[in-house]
Amino acid sequence: MNFSIRWTVLIILLFLAACGNRVTEKINNSRKDTLSVKESKAIITFDEKYHDMGKIAPGEIISYAFKFSNSGKGNLIIKKVSTSCGCTISKWPKKPLHPGDTGEIEVIFDSSGRYGIQNKAISVHSNAENGKQLLTISATISE
Repeated sequence: MNFSIRWTVLIILLFLAACGNRVTEKINNSRKDTLSVKESKAIITFDEKYHDMGKIAPGEIISYAFKFSNSGKGNLIIKKVSTSCGCTISKWPKKPLHPGDTGEIEVIFDSSGRYGIQNKAISVHSNAENGKQLLTISATISE
């Protein structure tokens, strides 16, 4: 009886040791996967995030292109660009940008029906590590 208890205990210990190694291996692999995903993320870098359009006349339509680059190690995908007002629209690259590629987000502002100092926000949503970015344009509308 003593002999069978020893074998049972030994078998259980061997089984637990084998399972423990698999769990440790899975945890280590999971950490490596997390690190490699983070290392391969895109990073969106803008030349500037604010642009003053200066003084313009009422009803004038003006545009500005915010230049950016993918300074990360993964492909950059701009998912959506939204503006704070219907008087402002945007155009952006729809194809993925590879590491090192550059692009532009064009912002078009229609000053019709607006007067004085105008500040418009543009939200850029992407798959980049620094995900959501906020751009701003301003203009002073006077006659």
